[in-house]
Amino acid sequence: MNGSRALVTRISASAAVRFPPRAHIAKSGFRSRRCTIDSFPLESARSGEWKLLGRTRALAAFHVYVHLALLAIVAEQRAPSLEDSYGPIRMVGSRTALARAHYLGEQLRALCWQELGQAGKQFVDWFSSILEVLDPTPPVPGSRIHLLFDHYWRAAREVGNFPSTAERPDIRDLLRTLTRDEVESARTVLTTMNEDHRQFDDSLASYASDDPVTQFVSARLLIAETILNLSPHKYKLSESNMADDTVK
Repeated sequence: MNGSRALVTRISASAAVRFPPRAHIAKSGFRSRRCTIDSFPLESARSGEWKLLGRTRALAAFHVYVHLALLAIVAEQRAPSLEDSYGPIRMVGSRTALARAHYLGEQLRALCWQELGQAGKQFVDWFSSILEVLDPTPPVPGSRIHLLFDHYWRAAREVGNFPSTAERPDIRDLLRTLTRDEVESARTVLTTMNEDHRQFDDSLASYASDDPVTQFVSARLLIAETILNLSPHKYKLSESNMADDTVK
């Protein structure tokens, strides 16, 4: 409890600007098409949708994820005392919420800044100042790998929840093909980074006799862990972005 109170106190003391009024968030009459933010890293794996967020939805999503990050941090700090009464805490993890908030804040500044009014810019500045308190070691600007792999692994978990595919040879064949193709892509990334993939191959061999669903999920987890572990902060693989672009 003391840790949670201390965090709230730090946030209150560090807010750089006052919370802006609702009016003048965006410039009136501004119709630029430039402010569209790719929502793919934020989508639910089961939605199957890939949208572009305009300035209003992006601002709304940004402030929601900052709030979620704070809630998740406090929930994780208090988990031992809360779980006895309420059971395991099931919600977006603090790292995921922080990563998405950083992404949206960065994109708002890069793509939507000219479409925001003074209050809109203060809105972004205020929540960004909160993020600085919540996450003193933010992702490297421009990094996307951690977001892509979060989506990648969430999709694998959805597949793992499929009912039995014993009577669906088409799905089993599709999963085998996807696993083979993704393993080859992972090897390409490792080669691009001048990494030896023999240990990766040895780990894969242990899944060879698994059913297609288990093999697919296990391979994706191995791919994500192997590639992310090559990045010191699990945000960016190379300064040149060559390996990062291969992952995308």
